[in-house]
Amino acid sequence: MAILSWRWDGDIHSSRNIASAVHAAKTMSIKYLFVDQVSIDQTLDGDALIEKIQAFSKLYTALTVIVAYDKIDEDFTKTVHRPWIFYEMRLYRYNPGQVIYVSHCDQGTEYLVPKDRYLGTNFWGYRFCSYFMLSWMSSFMTTIFHILRGSIHMTSISDLKFIMPPYARILSTAYEIMARNDYLLTAGLLYGACTDTTWSLPWNIRTMNYRRYRFKSRMGPTFQDHSSLWTKYDIYLDGIKVAEWERNLLEVESWYTLSIVQGADQAVLKALALNDSEFLREYSLQEEARCTCLRMPHENRVPLPTVKLASVIL
Repeated sequence: MAILSWRWDGDIHSSRNIASAVHAAKTMSIKYLFVDQVSIDQTLDGDALIEKIQAFSKLYTALTVIVAYDKIDEDFTKTVHRPWIFYEMRLYRYNPGQVIYVSHCDQGTEYLVPKDRYLGTNFWGYRFCSYFMLSWMSSFMTTIFHILRGSIHMTSISDLKFIMPPYARILSTAYEIMARNDYLLTAGLLYGACTDTTWSLPWNIRTMNYRRYRFKSRMGPTFQDHSSLWTKYDIYLDGIKVAEWERNLLEVESWYTLSIVQGADQAVLKALALNDSEFLREYSLQEEARCTCLRMPHENRVPLPTVKLASVIL
């Protein structure tokens, strides 16, 4: 048996990635291949669908994983940062068995590093392998802000509740009553509040349009930066401070630091009117579950899965 992690490139009947995976599975005498669109009842909704997705996701840590992310004319970097793919990559990082990348256009199997005359080919120099190695060093915060700025597409941003299940009710409520950018910034704050509270990012999210968040200057402008004055900012949600935003100039490049203040998650709950005593008690009891779903605990102590590469001709 095996489970498929794939880049959507058409429906179940027209996908070249599914065709590649099925071809590889037959070659390896794998009798059963679990595919999300077939294995998960797509008519379910609410908690029932969340439970099914969680159960299905656990298979990425247990079964042989066939991976198919090729998509002609698409940047592979953007592909591996897509929310569902990034989520699944971090799951099969803990797989004790095999992860097999199957390519139909040599995108994921392209060799990026010049071959060493004496050492030969470095396995981690293949495109998929290099991104797989980096996936457990990166964070879902990066993916959320990729979506916020529009550099990565997510068919339905409401699906974040399936990737962050302990936050399902909060994210569902935020999606219903907040504008797109407010919702995504809220998801980022919730993620950051339970992991590292300070993040370095290469994008200026302050220039995005928000309805309920405000960036207020804390120190006054210090110099002109092409289109705007730079300074340190406090970020407020409905008048309550939830984070700090700062631009750091490194030579000619700009990096930005997002620092989430203590109690930011409580401010989010208040803004969403999720502050009744029963919900707050339940929220407090789920603290460990929330952090566990977002962190990759002790990845440096877990052996890497066996990674193999294969190419097929369709």
